[in-house]
Amino acid sequence: MTQATGEPFDTSVEGHSGSWPEPPRTWSFSSLSEVESCARRYSLRKATYPDIWERLGYPEPPSLPRIEGNVVHACLEKIMNEINSVSNAMPHSERMVTALESLGGYSAVVSAAVETEVSELRENPRSRDRATSLESELLRKRDDMRLDIQIRLGRIPDLSGAPSVPTKSGHVPQTSALGLGPRPEVRLEAPSLRLNGIVDLIFVEEEACEIRDYKTGQPKEGHEDQLRLYALLWAKDSDRNPRGIPVTLIAAEYKDGEQVFDPPSEQDLERLESVVRDRVSSADGAVASRPPEAHPSPECRSKWCPVRHICDEYWDSDFSVPGSEPEFCDLELTGIVESGPRTWFMSSVHFPEPLLVRAKIPAQVNAIGESSGPGVRVLNVWLAESEEGQVTVNLTSYSEVWHLVSSPGP
Repeated sequence: MTQATGEPFDTSVEGHSGSWPEPPRTWSFSSLSEVESCARRYSLRKATYPDIWERLGYPEPPSLPRIEGNVVHACLEKIMNEINSVSNAMPHSERMVTALESLGGYSAVVSAAVETEVSELRENPRSRDRATSLESELLRKRDDMRLDIQIRLGRIPDLSGAPSVPTKSGHVPQTSALGLGPRPEVRLEAPSLRLNGIVDLIFVEEEACEIRDYKTGQPKEGHEDQLRLYALLWAKDSDRNPRGIPVTLIAAEYKDGEQVFDPPSEQDLERLESVVRDRVSSADGAVASRPPEAHPSPECRSKWCPVRHICDEYWDSDFSVPGSEPEFCDLELTGIVESGPRTWFMSSVHFPEPLLVRAKIPAQVNAIGESSGPGVRVLNVWLAESEEGQVTVNLTSYSEVWHLVSSPGP
């Protein structure tokens, strides 16, 4: 879905002018939550940046756990769609075996999903330099991901007797009513609420429905809220659920088990609908503000906000200040005196003496070496102090260097 863009804006980082997004046609659980946390972060992530790439939104930094999650989700969807295309006259175990044989087995499915993710990494200007190393890490984790997929598939109820889907791939058209059985990656939409969501798995029976969401991390309080919102979408989506089949179970699926919650009652759904309308209205207003309001917080670093380098409010806040102990942090650096082939002395407003900056990756070496004038912002660097008192800034494989177009303030 395309998103309308609004007026242009500039940032303090070189080559990072963009156009603000307008409020979307429909909101999701994650987008509403992000706007409520920080409207500036949401808007910078959804803005357009024609000098960076042709796609909508800002390029995401590579995250191995997120990529692993994408691979697991993609494999589960592919395998379950293939199972749904196999004759329902077979027992459940035989359908599973037949589906996997037609796909070339678990390893082939995982390898194909990894290849898709790596292709995306090569297209992304923030990850293309690391695509090869990330591919190697993913392939080393292939057996772990395969086991994760097998465990999750083992929790799916017996599929015998569920009607097979009359499409070659097993996919159900986006506007079709869901038939009986498990349906992966189902998009639900409630136009009257301007709300949408993609459910990892919906298991439909004659008079009941289970909604399950796959999680690759640890349990969080927001997971139940997300599932309750999916239950509301299922109740309101007359295309997918024309008979009004009620939700009887909502569950978050983790690698080590599942967490089952009570589904919302009809009264709960009515209250939730009212809450959603208020949240959507507030989110519209927050995104339409120019500029959208920023809310710097410890989460900017603890959760690695992907656009904090172009948010001046973050750099002006105490949350960008490094701590007193060795840690990963972000810094604005000015001035540059070469110390060696891959080392320099640079200054920061947070330290009285010049810092020794070390880089290993060629792209980082070039970026630091080419810095001058206003200076740079460096993300995810390891800060340490020697016994002699020399503070060292070590760039790692996850560090990024951004040239400034205006000098950091005092």
